[in-house]
Amino acid sequence: MDDETYCDACADYGCRGHQGCDECGGEICNECLGCDCEQYECPGYTAHATGTDA
Repeated sequence: MDDETYCDACADYGCRGHQGCDECGGEICNECLGCDCEQYECPGYTAHATGTDA
């Protein structure tokens, strides 16, 4: 992989960028667009990787 696809913020390749939520101050998830807001809570990396929300 080349350096252009490497993201220092998350130490990952092919990162789609990072965006913060104005409401909760948390980072908006690239997978589900959820964040730390109660009504838009992101289930987390494990849930996205396994397809479950547990």
